[in-house]
Amino acid sequence: MKPTGFSLIELLVALAITAIIASVAYPSYTSYVIASARSEGLTTILQVAIEQDQYYLDFRRYSSNMQDLGFDSDPLITDNGHYQVDATVTSSNYIITASAQGVQSQRDGECSQITLSSEGEKLPESCW
Repeated sequence: MKPTGFSLIELLVALAITAIIASVAYPSYTSYVIASARSEGLTTILQVAIEQDQYYLDFRRYSSNMQDLGFDSDPLITDNGHYQVDATVTSSNYIITASAQGVQSQRDGECSQITLSSEGEKLPESCW
């Protein structure tokens, strides 16, 4: 009768193959998770910019208060809590800033603070 099951060599080969695949896949996975969370911040910045422009059409000025723009809180926290979004307003311009919160701020490096100005300047450019 032939023995059933795996030999130790077969088990070690399977573990080695799994470890190699995991070592390649995990960094790629984490970069996608970081980019996904960043897209939440970018989307919220663009929503705030749209509301700023609408507010300007209605009142001939910009607002630094997110509640004036129709959002729940000032500063605005994104749906999943990855970014805090606020606006800095001068007499004729605004700058919307999304600051990463929690784990996102540790992982995202140079994109932990993303800005959009009323002139369309997007910083840092590599994050957009």
